[in-house]
Amino acid sequence: MWLTTHLESATLIMHGHLRQRLRRAGRKLKGGSARAAAAALFDKGMSTSAALQFEGDFPLKEMHRVLKGKAYLADQALIELVRRADYSRYEPDVGPDVLTEEEWALFLHIRSHVRRLRKQFEKVGIEPGGERTTE
Repeated sequence: MWLTTHLESATLIMHGHLRQRLRRAGRKLKGGSARAAAAALFDKGMSTSAALQFEGDFPLKEMHRVLKGKAYLADQALIELVRRADYSRYEPDVGPDVLTEEEWALFLHIRSHVRRLRKQFEKVGIEPGGERTTE
């Protein structure tokens, strides 16, 4: 499912250094807001964005196909994330090469489950292809 869809993410940190956050907090304090100044001390201004790279769209249709008739095998969080990702496609400003926040959350959920399952398979000596590595 992920062979022709390449997801790329980047995180921007605008206020990574303490001196930047102190300067920003000072401006908020001069503006009269002690609460905003305190929040500015801990806010690094992090912003994460994701995009589809190379060919293909987010494989939502394939996910629907896999889940159809087998939803009872999936956890409720996965079903809810698929539903939200599907609904996010109906927003007017979402183009075919834009990855929505809901699709990104779905991707991260699937990736975390794949990693967990891979570790469980490795513990019992099964390769990802299904071959047993130990007797």
